[in-house]
Amino acid sequence: MSDNHTPASNENPQSPMSQPVESTRPLYPSFLRRGLGVFVDSLVPALLSALLAGGLSYLGAFDRLAPTDLSRIFPGAESWSEAVMIISWVIVWMVHRIWAEMKTGTSLGKSMTDVKVTMMDGGRVTFVAALVRNSWALLTLGSLFSDDLGDSLRSTAIFILGVSILASSRNQSLLDKLAGTIVVNQVPVGRPNHQADRVRSNA
Repeated sequence: MSDNHTPASNENPQSPMSQPVESTRPLYPSFLRRGLGVFVDSLVPALLSALLAGGLSYLGAFDRLAPTDLSRIFPGAESWSEAVMIISWVIVWMVHRIWAEMKTGTSLGKSMTDVKVTMMDGGRVTFVAALVRNSWALLTLGSLFSDDLGDSLRSTAIFILGVSILASSRNQSLLDKLAGTIVVNQVPVGRPNHQADRVRSNA
């Protein structure tokens, strides 16, 4: 008697758990997430500039500098220590952000908030673009010449950038638009990355 029974296939269908799951995370980070990243990044130059100024003061590096020289060069600073802190804060901020964004599209704050910055076509950030989008920090140098001027310039810049992010459908700041960059959420490891295509299609 012939057995017409067809043997069961040994091939098991692929488990749904092994199928790649496309991320449902929004493409663009929220205003609060971007703000938290900036806050974290600001702590790095604040700590390093304070350590530098404190170390130079401890070593007596400012003892030979006359207060009259300070008022003539940096009339807005109350001491040489404050002037060093302001200048070093700007330098550390610019170097850290520009270098990190060019190399990886992130920074310390961006890594902690799981976001990255790219060019509008999804490519790596250029030096000029990184410089433009971080140029607002240079306004901090205004405090060297007038304490009120520095605070006013910085506060105005932050306000304008904040409003431009909230007003943008892609949460893009004014400087991002000038630089041709955009900040996006990073895709979790193991999930397809279609963000570059989505950025290009929305450009």
